[in-house]
Amino acid sequence: MATRPRGSLPRQAPPNPSPATTNATAINTVFSDSFAFDNGDIKILLKGSDGVEFIGNVSSHAMSLASPVWKKFIFPPFGLTAPPAQAIQQKGATEERGNICQQPVKQIDFREDDPEALRILLRIAHLKFRDIPSRLPYRTLLSMAILCDQYDCVDLVVSFLPQWLADEEVESKKPGQVNWLFIAWVFGRRKVFEKLTKHLVRSLYIVDEDEYYASNQRIEEPLPAGILGTFPVSTFKLNHDGNANKLTR
Repeated sequence: MATRPRGSLPRQAPPNPSPATTNATAINTVFSDSFAFDNGDIKILLKGSDGVEFIGNVSSHAMSLASPVWKKFIFPPFGLTAPPAQAIQQKGATEERGNICQQPVKQIDFREDDPEALRILLRIAHLKFRDIPSRLPYRTLLSMAILCDQYDCVDLVVSFLPQWLADEEVESKKPGQVNWLFIAWVFGRRKVFEKLTKHLVRSLYIVDEDEYYASNQRIEEPLPAGILGTFPVSTFKLNHDGNANKLTR
């Protein structure tokens, strides 16, 4: 699962699309009620798990309060980052005070983000608490951790963590759910994180450079930043026949 670096921004759609982007923009005509929020003054572009693209509306005020990353993108700090003028769509005349643009951008591209996890985050940001599920399946929980880390908004979901992570002791040990290490790291679940880290230290081995395994499961991104570099990976390496041999320093 590809992720952007923490704090990186979603993309803005150019106001005068080139031929390469015209078709993609034309697709975004399907409006989704599940991504329509009160006082929505910004259009968002999304892509479903089936690849179908659609649009929604969000409140710039709610988004700015929910995430400092979203706030910087909605109200670009031109004194710090100067995005090309042609890549910004403003609503009306732009008025600046200091180095902060006072008018929100018109459109944000969230098509790289998991739509279900993003929908939950946006519902929380817009105070639609009755629509928040009490449990999340592993893949949605992982996507939620990715978005919370990426957009620096863990505080937004803190009150929901006791429900979402109620079975963390069991779920984190299930085969095929190796990214619980990342989930525990993002959400500050120290007990689970320490247990998983100790297990990883005991069972970690490599096949080739940058290809790590633990308990016969490949360790893939996302992972806590720099964690593999903290382990003494002089542990084990597999031969071509699948047998584990200890590496020598």
